[in-house]
Amino acid sequence: MGKIVFVGHSVVKGTDYGGVTRADTFGYKIGIANGYADSDIYIRGVGSETSAGLLARTQADVIALAPDVCVAMTGANDWGTGVSVSTFKANLLAFGQMVLASGIKLVLITDPMIRGDLNTFVGVNNYENATRDVARALNCPVIDIYSRMCYNALCGSYTQYYAGGTDVIHLSVLGHTWVAGIAAQASPQSVFKKVA
Repeated sequence: MGKIVFVGHSVVKGTDYGGVTRADTFGYKIGIANGYADSDIYIRGVGSETSAGLLARTQADVIALAPDVCVAMTGANDWGTGVSVSTFKANLLAFGQMVLASGIKLVLITDPMIRGDLNTFVGVNNYENATRDVARALNCPVIDIYSRMCYNALCGSYTQYYAGGTDVIHLSVLGHTWVAGIAAQASPQSVFKKVA
């Protein structure tokens, strides 16, 4: 079928938290569910990475692999390190333009909700809004995990998706399964398949 690459921060990597293995990650689950062979699923998450880091490694970790599809999740560390929303948005837009100019289909995924106070909720949401804006500008699909998790939090059912009792963003095995399920519900499988 071709290749699919998942890029972004530690949530994409997944395996450093809560006993998550490669096969437990949402990237792996989405890849397998969409017909990719194990060897054709590339998970390129980097801990603490911002959009600037993602942009800097676009050539090496996306374009050089020549995947059919690139799935990207970034933003939480931009918020956490004080990168402005406008800089984040410009970096993500530049990243997306490079990916698309290389003939690679792009899918964006918003971050999971970061647990915290109201300021955290509002602050992170600004970056998720920017991700949605970039998806519209690039005319690419966006899987909105953030909004779904916020809804679950309002309903009192979300803590099981986090890697541990004090972890505020990293996903548990159940969390990765939930993200993969949201991706399957939010869009037809064709979103993750090569553009004909």
